[in-house]
Amino acid sequence: MSIDPWGLRAAELPVLGRPVGHWRADALRPKGLPGHLVAAEDLWVTPALASAFARAAAAGGAPVSLALRAGLQTDFAGPLQDLRREGDLWIYPLSWHPSPCDTPPGAAPPLAIDDEAKPLKIPLHPGLSSGGGLTLPLTARSAVRVSHWIHLLRANQLALLAHGHDLLHTRPLRLLAAVIRARSVNKHRVMAALTHRGPDCDVHPTAVVEASVLEAGVRVGAHAVVRHSHLGPGAVVGDQANVVSSVLGAQASVGRMGMLQSCVLMRGANTGHFGHQLCVVGQDAFVGGEVILADYTPADSAHVRTADGGLAAAETPLLGCAVGHRARLMAGLYVAPGRTIPSDLTVIGPQGDVLRRLPSQEALAAAGAHAVWSPDGVGGLSVV
Repeated sequence: MSIDPWGLRAAELPVLGRPVGHWRADALRPKGLPGHLVAAEDLWVTPALASAFARAAAAGGAPVSLALRAGLQTDFAGPLQDLRREGDLWIYPLSWHPSPCDTPPGAAPPLAIDDEAKPLKIPLHPGLSSGGGLTLPLTARSAVRVSHWIHLLRANQLALLAHGHDLLHTRPLRLLAAVIRARSVNKHRVMAALTHRGPDCDVHPTAVVEASVLEAGVRVGAHAVVRHSHLGPGAVVGDQANVVSSVLGAQASVGRMGMLQSCVLMRGANTGHFGHQLCVVGQDAFVGGEVILADYTPADSAHVRTADGGLAAAETPLLGCAVGHRARLMAGLYVAPGRTIPSDLTVIGPQGDVLRRLPSQEALAAAGAHAVWSPDGVGGLSVV
């Protein structure tokens, strides 16, 4: 099944710049464990969760399927996922067998694995959240069945959370080394020291870069801020731009004074000097300045289009948009939350107040030098 709006199978879509299929292939080869793991091609799973499942399954010796108990992770990533459930167990299409077999993944009895999720509280304005904040699952053990663009967004968010968990909880020596390099216990200096920079990165000395991964050839401009993000090869962050908890694919870019919060930009995508949250932007797409991809609905939930053409609740009021490959969205456009922009579509903003015809010299002279003009709603001007 292909995922709208990109027309690609889940296995081909990127999480931290790597296709879901590559993540799955790595996860299905846990070192030093007997037996065989099989998984559906649309399953994104971290190696940490696959290894924990394989160890527990091998200890029992009988065929089993991965299950997680309802909790922080299923609340966060569960909406619209096609998963079997038994009581409070969410059963994923990942199975362990003592020997190779043709049984479909997920058909064996469930084996519940502790996802070890710790609550990470993100404060929000009371106008956006009745609870005063958002709680995310901080864990290295994550899985998402990618059958909708929301799931691709969630998989990237969980991958960033797994990276944060890895830095803070599973590599104490690396954390200690960062403190030594920073010559301080100030959290911002330590987070800066925990940033990985690949070869040939060009980071302006006034930029703030914390707890992030910068692959080869990344450029970060003057007074820009990059926090808890993953920037692919050749990605560009313009002067005074902010990139927080986001993923930029190879050669993706955010313009001067632009802002990305919890967004995913695929290879070659570009966003301009405006702010976007909780959006996924396809390859080589262009989102112009002053384009509003709305990310909040005062209703209980944003609604999204499903594969059968219907509408379904996303079970969150906080959700941006999905933009197709090579789409071009021009200045002044407003897109409602949860919408899907098809690939190769070009859209311009409202044209009624766009000035296309200027008054003639005769009209200017007749109105006088002190006249005040206003758009007439049809591309021209009229005297106020």
